[in-house]
Amino acid sequence: MSWDAYIDNWLLQKRTETTKYDNCCSSCAILSKFDGSIWACSPNFRLLNYKLDIPDEDSKYSERVYINEAANLVYTMNHDGKSPNKAGIRITNKKYLVVRFDSEAKSMYLRGRLGGACACMTNLCIIFASYDDNSIVTSETEYPFVQNAGLTNERVESLADFLRESGF
Repeated sequence: MSWDAYIDNWLLQKRTETTKYDNCCSSCAILSKFDGSIWACSPNFRLLNYKLDIPDEDSKYSERVYINEAANLVYTMNHDGKSPNKAGIRITNKKYLVVRFDSEAKSMYLRGRLGGACACMTNLCIIFASYDDNSIVTSETEYPFVQNAGLTNERVESLADFLRESGF
């Protein structure tokens, strides 16, 4: 199976015995745990490099910080959810706050404006998926519902478990 198929069949969709759910995650990717290079991703996922001015505590001055989203994600996953700089965790130019980091499972749960994300690290890769509070999950047999943390976490964690068991 290609890496793109994992994106489509594990992260963007969910199949049960009775139905198939589509649009489970808003954006997602499988990346190298060593350098953050993208192995596969949804069409709207991108890792950016940019400069950002971060105001100090009293907002009188600001510090210019260079953001490399790929390197920052790798650093964060390897340092129990701690950001490498004052800008925090940013993926696809969205800022996230770490809600919880499970160091045993190497799983990070994030909350951002109007959504959140989950990231899990395996032996060789990082799986990342975000959800959007304004996006809808559809299915063949059930009423549509809003993307949510529970479904996104389930999709990322189940793929991470499968890849770990497969040696990845």
